[in-house]
Amino acid sequence: MTYSYRQLGFNLVELMIALAVSAILITGVTTVMSRVSNSAAENIASNRLNQQLRETLDFLSKELQRAGTVNWSSAWDADGDGAFDDVYPVGAPDGEVDIRDFYVATTPAMERFGAVTLWSFPTLGDASSGTPVTCNANCDCVLYSYDLNANGLQGVGAGGTTAADQDDVNFELFGLRWNDGALEVRTSGDTHTCNSGTWEDVTDENVEITTAAFGITYASAVGAGNDSTAYAVAGDGSGSLMGNSCTPVDSDNTEALPLAADTVCLWRRKVDVDIEGRLADLPQVTMTLGTDVKIKNDYYDPN
Repeated sequence: MTYSYRQLGFNLVELMIALAVSAILITGVTTVMSRVSNSAAENIASNRLNQQLRETLDFLSKELQRAGTVNWSSAWDADGDGAFDDVYPVGAPDGEVDIRDFYVATTPAMERFGAVTLWSFPTLGDASSGTPVTCNANCDCVLYSYDLNANGLQGVGAGGTTAADQDDVNFELFGLRWNDGALEVRTSGDTHTCNSGTWEDVTDENVEITTAAFGITYASAVGAGNDSTAYAVAGDGSGSLMGNSCTPVDSDNTEALPLAADTVCLWRRKVDVDIEGRLADLPQVTMTLGTDVKIKNDYYDPN
């Protein structure tokens, strides 16, 4: 009896086709998985950048909101005896402590601390590029001050030259600037400028700031300055007016208290902050954030 056997399996052509199809499928799966992995990594990196930039904006906002803060009671109690000083008229006390004494004692300190100024370097983001100039929008530096030690005097730093309402026992000449790919805060220096003193990074070394812009808006018209109006106060104290604008007038430039012909202004302000950054190790991951900071302490401008 003769048996016939049929050989089962793949021939060479079929095997090559199967290998080719498998290679195509594996390549496709690998590509999809790689893209999913890269996308997940970029999402994680984007979240990390977002968190760091938001922390930076939070720090900037809190700093700017402090601008103009002054301990007026310390400014009024100049001798530190715990009692408010009788200072009006200057050189001839009238025997009564009243609102006139408060004005004469505290207004100069409030005016000094209240100033917020914006500056721009010749090359934006480069503090070494030359002397900055004043500006109101798209600026890369802002200078401000607040009464950190609550003594009623503005600290200019050790060795600094002091004027009225200042001392050199502490430092209160603050600033924020965009420089060399980082946001920096001013930590020392006896001259309140954007290109002097010591500055420290606010942002993490893993984040590069590619753009930072500060802008200031005053309540000089209805709806401007993140507020409804500016306040114009009659110099003789007869009343206050709410107007669309305010121009301070000091008619004699000598009298401590405003005269009837004077006008003092209470400025309400906001600072716009926009920053754009990227990760140093993943420069393709970028993000832009912005905020409006309402300065809580209005600027009293008598002249």
